[in-house]
Amino acid sequence: MKKIILLNIVLCIASVLFAQVDSIENEIKNYESSNIELVLKARRLLQGKLLLDDYVKVKEIKDYLVGDLQTNEYLTLTISEYWLILYWTQEFDQLLQDIEQIGYQQDARQLSAPENQLKTFNDKLFETLRNKSIGSKEVLDVVIENSDLTREEKDFLLLHLNFCLADFAYQSSAQDSLNKQSDKFLMTYPTSHYAPFVRKVIRYKEKVSDFGWGYDLFIGYNVFNGGISETFSNYFLFGMSIDLAYYDFILNLSFSVGGSELKKDIDYESIIWDKGLRGDVLIPQASIGYTFFSKSQFNITPFVGVSSLYIAPQYDDVQAYSPYENIELFSGASWNVGMSVNLFSKPAVGGRNLSRSSQFKGFIKLKYNYFHSGFKKDYYGLDGSMHQITLSFGGFARRVRQSY
Repeated sequence: MKKIILLNIVLCIASVLFAQVDSIENEIKNYESSNIELVLKARRLLQGKLLLDDYVKVKEIKDYLVGDLQTNEYLTLTISEYWLILYWTQEFDQLLQDIEQIGYQQDARQLSAPENQLKTFNDKLFETLRNKSIGSKEVLDVVIENSDLTREEKDFLLLHLNFCLADFAYQSSAQDSLNKQSDKFLMTYPTSHYAPFVRKVIRYKEKVSDFGWGYDLFIGYNVFNGGISETFSNYFLFGMSIDLAYYDFILNLSFSVGGSELKKDIDYESIIWDKGLRGDVLIPQASIGYTFFSKSQFNITPFVGVSSLYIAPQYDDVQAYSPYENIELFSGASWNVGMSVNLFSKPAVGGRNLSRSSQFKGFIKLKYNYFHSGFKKDYYGLDGSMHQITLSFGGFARRVRQSY
């Protein structure tokens, strides 16, 4: 009896476990499988029929994909795939209507909603479509020319097909060619229904802002001349500057710091600043320049500005002898002139494949500056001038937008 009871318990447990396994198996088999598998099968079948040149079947499968199988969760066909299929099925009226209605409002890579919000399928369909279209480009051109479309519609589709097949990995050559074709179309058909699409999608030209800004860090050497050279030694310096540009005009704001050694004692209001000690030399400057010679990666900019010279004992000396904190040699406003030679890097690549809002260039700047010291001769004999040469490393940017 006990054996029978135990056997029944084992059988009950086994049946429950089997039922659970069977339920899970069915759930796994049916989980989101029907539509997705149908889409994948349909895309593979479409690809096969395309390779067999069975365009009647290609059209039927395409209609099924964008009709019954299209959902709000994923794209059954991307806009690029859809448009190339319409070329092969010769549904030019549908293609033109689609472009006129939604093409210029969207980003030319989506059909009914942004691709970054919908799932897509990573298979070989688009690659097959593109390779076949490139290999048979002349055939497609002839088909378009022999169609019943108007001359304007034919010219637009020839341009649009070139756009669909362009290799934007080689941005400059591919886009330059499309821009020339687009300009020709817009000149021939300025009031065309397809002009917005040509301007906003096919043609891509950038307009660089008239305003720009830059920054740099620099190192250099300062040479005193005149009376000030008898009191202070030449010195190395470092600093930073900011450029604000409008067209070819440049406003430069800079600040440099260095340390110069006293060649003789200075009697500053009965405080003797001893020979051999070093002083901190600070030079703030604001100048206006104009770039009179400019190439894409090279320019020359002369400038004129205002500056001042401030010299004071260094911190360690002030800590050692507190009266030094009262010593400040300040020239007030003076003037300076000079010239800079700038070598720029190539701007960061932008275009339709890399969204950007600015054009940035790194640069190396070699700059010569002549300063009037700003001191009078009766001010501790510090009259004279300074020659300063600096080497800068920095970057410069202007905003960029697409020009329609």
